[in-house]
Amino acid sequence: MDASLQRSLSVLDRLLLTHSIWLQLSINPDSAHQILQREIVGTFLVCKCSASHRKVLCVRVQEGAVSQFPVREEDSTFSLESSALSFPDLCRLVAFYTISRDVLPFPLELPEAIIQAVTHTQLESISHLGLEFWSSQTSPGLPNGPPPPSAPHRISRLISPCFVNPLFLQPPQPSRTASHKRHRFKRSLRIRVSNETSLSLSGGDSELNPGETHGQNSERRRTGGLSVLRRTPALTPTSEEEDEQMLGQIPPSNSLPQLNKDPEDGEVCLALERTRAPSLAELDSNSSFSSLEEEDAQVDLAHQWPPAARGTRFPSANPTSTLRRMTAAFVCVFAPERRVARLVDELSRDRRSTFGSLVQDFLEKKRQEMEASVHSSAVEMLQGMRRFLSQAKSLLLEAGEIEPPIETLVPENEKDLALEKALFGCVLKPLKVQLQQTLMSLHTRDGSIQRVTESLLAHQEGALERLAVRVGVLDVRGVDRAKAKLMLMQRSHSPIDKVLLLLQVCKSVYKAMGTQPDQDVGSDDFLPALSYVLIQCNIPQLLLETEYMMELLEPSWLTGEGGYYLTSVYASLCLIQSKPGTTPTSSLTNEAQEYLREWSRRRGQEAKTQKDTQLKQRFVRVLFQDDIRSGVRTLLWKAGENVDALAQSCAALFGVSEPQHYCLFWRNEGEMRPLPAHVQPHQLGTHEGASLSYLRSDHDFSKMRRLTRGGAVDLGESVCEE
Repeated sequence: MDASLQRSLSVLDRLLLTHSIWLQLSINPDSAHQILQREIVGTFLVCKCSASHRKVLCVRVQEGAVSQFPVREEDSTFSLESSALSFPDLCRLVAFYTISRDVLPFPLELPEAIIQAVTHTQLESISHLGLEFWSSQTSPGLPNGPPPPSAPHRISRLISPCFVNPLFLQPPQPSRTASHKRHRFKRSLRIRVSNETSLSLSGGDSELNPGETHGQNSERRRTGGLSVLRRTPALTPTSEEEDEQMLGQIPPSNSLPQLNKDPEDGEVCLALERTRAPSLAELDSNSSFSSLEEEDAQVDLAHQWPPAARGTRFPSANPTSTLRRMTAAFVCVFAPERRVARLVDELSRDRRSTFGSLVQDFLEKKRQEMEASVHSSAVEMLQGMRRFLSQAKSLLLEAGEIEPPIETLVPENEKDLALEKALFGCVLKPLKVQLQQTLMSLHTRDGSIQRVTESLLAHQEGALERLAVRVGVLDVRGVDRAKAKLMLMQRSHSPIDKVLLLLQVCKSVYKAMGTQPDQDVGSDDFLPALSYVLIQCNIPQLLLETEYMMELLEPSWLTGEGGYYLTSVYASLCLIQSKPGTTPTSSLTNEAQEYLREWSRRRGQEAKTQKDTQLKQRFVRVLFQDDIRSGVRTLLWKAGENVDALAQSCAALFGVSEPQHYCLFWRNEGEMRPLPAHVQPHQLGTHEGASLSYLRSDHDFSKMRRLTRGGAVDLGESVCEE
């Protein structure tokens, strides 16, 4: 029976439930080396190098040594250095290396307590130990050194079948990024779900065959994966050739027209060290948009069963929606940020969590404000929403309420963007309809939407002459495609999806500009050509969409070409509304220049203020435990607030009747010590772990030392809930 229960929990289940044991990003490889020296061969930890800020897989090898294998995080995947295998998340990487060694000297070994656990409750009990697990006593009969030759109880050897998707076999591609290939693969998946995308490996330990070198084995894996990718056609003809031509047509970034900036504007320029919007040459014209796909999925769910079949005992499934759901399941593997979005969405609905309570209170407040029409302008309302999105993102990054941690799901450089998209789904999506109505009402009240509508109609006749367009423009079919993309913007709640659709329209405009032979095309020709397309599309609501993106996009997406083309659309709308002859059609109107200068200064100042605020406060998780209760809560700790004030907040939160007998502890140099009275929020990040414990002053930590790994206390059974 025990063996059957053990097999019911996969290696991946065990890793996910006990990530607090093996994922120790608060310690460096040196600390991991000291821990692993006491463990059996094959035991591992994932930590972070303080110098390179990269994750490192540390593995106990023979004779007390510990080997380090840096984890490569790029193109939305995780892999070990020198390995051709990449994985969609960190847990799957570790799970694979428990059954196959690849570039490791031998497969990884899970700790005995984790292997012997037969229920989720037991694994959760073990996970509560966290880093303390490694200093607790091991179960009897577990000597250090190599594992015994015959160990039928070890779960990592019971799971023998292994499948590796060849999409994640990534040999170097100097001319085209792996993410571009993955986007093409995802498009092909929408019309072709094929078993060609799975490569079967042999079971067991997957050791190398005699006489086969590691290099030959790696080469075999690479060619196998590439052959499958070549056999999978794209949904539409690839636009790679067009992209290469665009490189020659689009003016370089230093030739793009820039706003006239004052010298002091440089101090608050929109330049953060984060992901920016893609350039037109990098843009995929057939990109998928998560917010629109979610809407389509909901429509499919509502119409899953035909009317004649509803109420019958055996309804027939809609084959189209079934295929769509199968495709979405596969695409989710290739887009780990979708998993982050689902986890964040589930957390946002749970009022027991700090994040869920914060989001639900904000949504309720915003609905009441929009119903009461308390906002005086659209910019004011959108600014408040952007501030909340930034605050909520800081909470998710610092509080550690996402399970499993986001560090295991997406690479470090994609973490911020994945959370940004997830927040759009749980904050902006529920408010989408009411928000659109409120924005339309505000712009109707100030007369701006009426002015844009009248100007678009007035320019319908003779637009080319009025705008002095002297380059090629989109034909009727091109205008229809551009209009369809602009209409899609109104369906999406995500500012990122909106700006990507807008960039696709700008890309088509630039492509059309170069269609006339023997004609030089410059950046000054873009504004009139774009204005002509907007007039032909005749969508007054574009004013609302442009403002929505300009105010809600994270500042890093407003740098480079992304910000340039977004502000170009705003400038085009101003140009269309201007009186004929008052402004050259190739330059900004005075009104547009003044507004954009003020907007750039304001958004830059917001970014600077946000960065300063993050240094002055942080969200901390506080563990509370007494004789009968335990619980974990997240608190906002602001700079200038002393430790005594924070302890008082903990006493009120956990309902402690005698706060004078309790104090805050933190882990410093591997030991639990009282939190010094002078410590400030920003100093927590420089020590091991950012979480605190609110315990009795006379708490006996030696009892924790005497805990055995197989007898961990299940703190989850008595969690204090309000």
